[in-house]
Amino acid sequence: MAEIIALDDVLDATVLIGKILTKKGHNV
Repeated sequence: MAEIIALDDVLDATVLIGKILTKKGHNV
């Protein structure tokens, strides 16, 4: 269970980082 939750957290973090990078890319 803990590992699955951790993986979900990592995926969520990756998605958030991707969105931030995409926004920065569009701004530039």
